[in-house]
Amino acid sequence: MGVSSSATLFERRQVDRERRVARRTPFVAAVRSAVNDEARPELALSMDLSESGMKLRRCEGHAAAPLVRLEFELPDGGRPIVAADRLLFDHGEAGYRATGVRFIGLCDEEQARIARFVASQQS
Repeated sequence: MGVSSSATLFERRQVDRERRVARRTPFVAAVRSAVNDEARPELALSMDLSESGMKLRRCEGHAAAPLVRLEFELPDGGRPIVAADRLLFDHGEAGYRATGVRFIGLCDEEQARIARFVASQQS
């Protein structure tokens, strides 16, 4: 019996050096995701946010792509954050898919906005 790629990704995160060290904060918001600009976007719900990534709750179905483009809004009134993301884990969880992504290629302004929001939620 083989191990699925999502199970392998999840097991890999159990190693201390692979675990996220950035502060996380609960963050519930609609997230639009697409594999590329031509793909039909999928809606997901964010569960938490850190300076380096986020956890999403997605409908059951296809496994997430290794690289995806996400768009979401922070409650600071600024324009939407658009980020390329690398898949960290993707597995089924009680009727939905739990997906973790790491942000890659954020501009300095977007990175700073996320950092400010996460810090504001820590107090």
